[in-house]
Amino acid sequence: METWRKQARHYSTRPIRYADPWGLFKWNESDDHIFALRREVETAGGSISWNAMTSTATVDIYGVTVSFNRYSDGVQIVDGRMQIRADAFYSTVVSAAEEMVFLGEHGAFVPTSWNPFGHASVIIFIPPHHSLYNAPIFSREGGTRWGNVRYATIGGTSDGTAPFLSGTTSSEKDRNLAIKTSMQLIHSGSGMALSLFAANTHFNAHNNRGFLYHVAGGRARISIVPGHLISVQGYNSNSYARSLLNAVGLSPTPVGSLPGWNTRIGTSYFGQ
Repeated sequence: METWRKQARHYSTRPIRYADPWGLFKWNESDDHIFALRREVETAGGSISWNAMTSTATVDIYGVTVSFNRYSDGVQIVDGRMQIRADAFYSTVVSAAEEMVFLGEHGAFVPTSWNPFGHASVIIFIPPHHSLYNAPIFSREGGTRWGNVRYATIGGTSDGTAPFLSGTTSSEKDRNLAIKTSMQLIHSGSGMALSLFAANTHFNAHNNRGFLYHVAGGRARISIVPGHLISVQGYNSNSYARSLLNAVGLSPTPVGSLPGWNTRIGTSYFGQ
């Protein structure tokens, strides 16, 4: 964690904003990490109030209100200040939100914060009572468990057999939260996870052979007839992430540089 803190200070003059909700990638910390509740919430732009009569802290952050007291799971009082275990805090927040959807960004080729060629993916967190919690996409097919919260990702890539764009779920880098240069909360509430996975499935089933993959999301020159080159529009992972989100009604503004972000695919290709 201290490594990331140093990087955040070192690159503070660059056009990169650390937009993950609890600052500096704590979604990827060990379950038993302990932090001071007030400091972390206020650093993230939330608010916290303390009721001395009931010894209860009420936290308002990203449209979610949750409460903790000395008897809550993971809570300890040290020198009159409330501290909480990371997995207990995040599990409580996600459970209150029902679902939390993030736009994650990391370096496309070298995953560092200064890389000008960013890659975007969609990251979806769900609590244990969610209908998809035991679905293969979250439990077996690359989904990741963090405390009792599970998350999966959706991103774009070449389909592996031909130079065409396709959607992929929970790729190794997309689900690695430690390399993210930002995680921007773009939705909380129920129903969005199903919409995102349905749109991704529809694109792969019906349209992924119609969009040429281009690493920078620009135009490419290809030969259909030997000796004759034509210029066609190419699409990349950033084109896919934006278009997928647009198809379900989400329109975030990226934090870093994402080549291909402005090369959009129509919402009809996602079944919308």
